[in-house]
Amino acid sequence: MAEHRSSSGYPSLKGTNGNLTVGIVIKLSLDNHVLDVDDDTTVAAVILNAEKTVFRTSVSGELRGPLCGMGICFECRVTINGIPHQRSCTRTVEDEMEVVTGG
Repeated sequence: MAEHRSSSGYPSLKGTNGNLTVGIVIKLSLDNHVLDVDDDTTVAAVILNAEKTVFRTSVSGELRGPLCGMGICFECRVTINGIPHQRSCTRTVEDEMEVVTGG
């Protein structure tokens, strides 16, 4: 079995019944940049790991990013696969997902 590595270069590890197994690394597009990410990562975590702090711009022009991390505040909204206003902290990445931030 081939070892999968994340964009950090380290193997992607998951716990399964006390054993460590190699996780699945998928491809995702973030603002037109293709990234390799672990399949059990939230979209918000991918954006933050890409060192982006601005997820969207408010109607008054203020820069916004996640506050609560659990879907309550709606500040982490991004466009996912062409659908706007998706809460990135509650969505797990999918292969070939396209994410666009407003920042």
